[in-house]
Amino acid sequence: MKKILLNRLHFAFIALLMAFPLGSVAQSALYDFNYMESEFAIIRSYKDNVDIDFSFYLSRMGFNYIDRNFGNVYHVPFDYPVNDIEILGDTLYFCGSYDYGNAMYGFFKISDVFFNNGDINYCIAHIPFFLDNTYSVISSLSRLEVKKTLSGEIHMLMVGSGYWYDENIWHYGSHYYYPGVIMDALIDNSGLSNVVYTMDTTNSIHYDDVALTDDFAVVTATMDNSVSQKTHNIFYYNHPALVNENYFSCYNYPATSNILVNRRHNNISDFYLYAHYIPIIGMAADSFATAVIGSGMEAGDGMVVSIYDAPNNPPVERFFLPEIMGVKEMAYNKTMQTLYIINSSYIYAIPYPFVYVYMVRTVDVDYHWFSIDNTFDEHHEILSGTNWTVKKLWKYDDQISEHECEYLEDLEKIDISKIEYTANFEQKIKRYWFDVRQIRPRVITINLEKKCGED
Repeated sequence: MKKILLNRLHFAFIALLMAFPLGSVAQSALYDFNYMESEFAIIRSYKDNVDIDFSFYLSRMGFNYIDRNFGNVYHVPFDYPVNDIEILGDTLYFCGSYDYGNAMYGFFKISDVFFNNGDINYCIAHIPFFLDNTYSVISSLSRLEVKKTLSGEIHMLMVGSGYWYDENIWHYGSHYYYPGVIMDALIDNSGLSNVVYTMDTTNSIHYDDVALTDDFAVVTATMDNSVSQKTHNIFYYNHPALVNENYFSCYNYPATSNILVNRRHNNISDFYLYAHYIPIIGMAADSFATAVIGSGMEAGDGMVVSIYDAPNNPPVERFFLPEIMGVKEMAYNKTMQTLYIINSSYIYAIPYPFVYVYMVRTVDVDYHWFSIDNTFDEHHEILSGTNWTVKKLWKYDDQISEHECEYLEDLEKIDISKIEYTANFEQKIKRYWFDVRQIRPRVITINLEKKCGED
């Protein structure tokens, strides 16, 4: 095992003293889901030693209530692909696809569905496409955040893809294409889901991910400057404050109008992107971080990480991690003051003040990870993944520098330009509404087996 640098041990020791009283012990652990396979999962911590995830393998998919206290998993089949989930209180919110060509989102009470024969509520986001009513203008929703506003209303802010036709746009051999979409959904007491959305029918913007800070919703986006070169962009919106407001209301728009929103972007001369995906995570106050695979120009190919103190300011840190060619999801642990980024095989940990980076992987190199979240107590991270045959769970303890389940290694970090530009961007806003439907699922119990580590 490679020796960890002294500064990592120093910071880890300080974090340990801050996070735990003297004498407490915590360790990493790995778990198997007996008789369950997975090729995708998205996981969120619910409460102490309990997590919820959605996973699928081939056509078998559903939500899992994972109780690490007693080694039980309660599985609820759900027949439609879910791309993201978030938990607020005792309610789980989700978004994905109903079928090919129709987006979907919904919510349910966790305790009701898993233990009291309750319903899953969902909305088929079908806005009839003008050339074929079987297709929706909004085809898929990929990422989600949930906000309870000062007025007490719940907003589901989502990004995804639309479906459009323009005879003046030629996109991969067709005039049909999938432009970026931002949607704000509010489900009222009458059972209607009121929706406000924007779609970039010019097909220049692809909205990737969304994060919430204290004062803003921040959306990452890639913008095509040419066939092969894309720029790193962020859009930001104030949180709604009044009843029936939405994330676009501050612009005082009529029902279908063009509005101007703030946009910050990099220049291709600083770095350019390879991938159509920029994950983002909110941190403390109005700070947030993004990560993307691209080129750091003279630094070569790898991952570019940007850390902002607010969306209306340039990044305070931007650095390059050479030869890292994949990014799936991010988490920020406020207690540990550490940013975590995962790709298929590794956790990349960046503790405050973000001056060094180390990599963590399981000793078994065949484990692959899809999703990461802070545990309920914010003393660990929880990951959902697979070894291609069995669904896996990893509770990672960052306060222990070496552990039987894990391998650690320090990484090179190269600072690059933090220059960004501010511009206004025109977005056309439209309204719609959808009925809320219900489905009552059955519950299946599965055993959870600890394979490595101790609690």
